[in-house]
Amino acid sequence: VSDGGVLKRIDYSLIKGGVTALFSATKGTAQTGVGDNTWTKLTFGTELFDPDSVFDLANDKFIAPSDGKYLICYLVNAWAETANGGGMGMKLYKNGSSHTVSTYASVNGGSGADLGEESLGVTTILELSASDYIEVYAKFDVASGTITIDTPSSISGYKVG
Repeated sequence: VSDGGVLKRIDYSLIKGGVTALFSATKGTAQTGVGDNTWTKLTFGTELFDPDSVFDLANDKFIAPSDGKYLICYLVNAWAETANGGGMGMKLYKNGSSHTVSTYASVNGGSGADLGEESLGVTTILELSASDYIEVYAKFDVASGTITIDTPSSISGYKVG
C-alpha cells in the first residue's frame, strides 16, 4: 500500500475479503399435497452450491455458522386452480418461529376455474447468532383446486458482516 511515496505493509488476511457461508438450494421436484390456507414448509431437493456446508438439505434449512449479518434471498413459485381469486404468502421462520420478514400477493382469477400461478421473491438481511436456522414457508389461499409449490422455488444467501 502506498501513501505519498511511503511504502506500508498490511496483513493480507485483513483485506482478502471473500464470501463466507455461501449457499443456494432449489426444489428438485414439485411439492404437492399442500393444504389450502396453511403455512407449509418448503422442501428443497437440490443444492446448487454450499462450499461451507451451511445448508442442511435433509432438513431444508440454512444454519448460521457464526454470529453476524446474512443476506438471504428466497423465491416461492406456486400454482393452483382457483375460482374467484385467491392469494399467496411466504415468510421466513427463524429457529422454528415465524419471523417478521414476509410478503403476500393476490391472485385474481375469473368466475370459472382458472389456473392461478404466482411467484414471489424477497431479499433481506438478518442478524443471526451461531446455530440460528432459517426455513421458508408459503401459504396459497385458493377457492378450489390442488396446490403445488414448484420449481424455481429456491433459497440462497451468504454472510455480509
